[in-house]
Amino acid sequence: MRAPFRLIVMIGGILISPEMLGQDTAPAAPLPGVEFDLLVVQIPEGKAVPLIPQLRDQGRSEKATDAILALVASNEARLIAWPVLATKSGQRSVVEQVEEFRFATEYKAAEKNRIVQTERKESDIQAESKNAPPRNEMPPPEPAKVTTIQREFDAIPHGFETRNLGVTFEVEPLVGPDGTTIDLSFVAQHNWLLEMRRIEVEEKASGKKVVIEQPQFLTNKVTTSMSVKDGDYTLLGSFKTTKPQGYIELFILRTQLKKVY
Repeated sequence: MRAPFRLIVMIGGILISPEMLGQDTAPAAPLPGVEFDLLVVQIPEGKAVPLIPQLRDQGRSEKATDAILALVASNEARLIAWPVLATKSGQRSVVEQVEEFRFATEYKAAEKNRIVQTERKESDIQAESKNAPPRNEMPPPEPAKVTTIQREFDAIPHGFETRNLGVTFEVEPLVGPDGTTIDLSFVAQHNWLLEMRRIEVEEKASGKKVVIEQPQFLTNKVTTSMSVKDGDYTLLGSFKTTKPQGYIELFILRTQLKKVY
């Protein structure tokens, strides 16, 4: 009796059986999802100092975060941003809450005319009256104000730069084999404008000077990798602010796994 017929296919010089073909037809399991929310707050030092050790303790961090949100609700703390980001395991993602700020970085020297009007001094008018010719020879009276033209040095902007002001969070999560541990590589930062500072620019050829305004920025930034658990509240960084003074800025990250259907 003949053996039953069995189909064998050769692909690229390799014999492929039906069983081997069937292994590739099973659908791949969906990647788990991860959701983040980054809480950025500024808290008076006196209230922030006792909360920071609690935020560093996973057993008390959630309760400490609730206390911070209560401070925000009562206007005792400043909410800077609270972006939410959902992504898949192994997928790099970014969330931003920013405003573009454009400012000049390069200037060209230029001269301009400035029209100046000055009041004539009373002593000059009286001196002119004493030396005035006879009435029939008197010229028309001069105006009470004298107009002059002055040459001034000016700085004309011709190069510009744009800075994003606000909060940015960039993260790449990777869910571990246990299904609860998440490895994170991330960058969290807050950029803002402190003030516009007046600086003096001098033209070397003429020695003339002009005052221009330049922005001063402040950046609080964290770049690192760490492992967290599903549901963790993690203190990413704490920063003492210079404006407003007497405050501490906190970055608090909440990580939660999400089912993907």
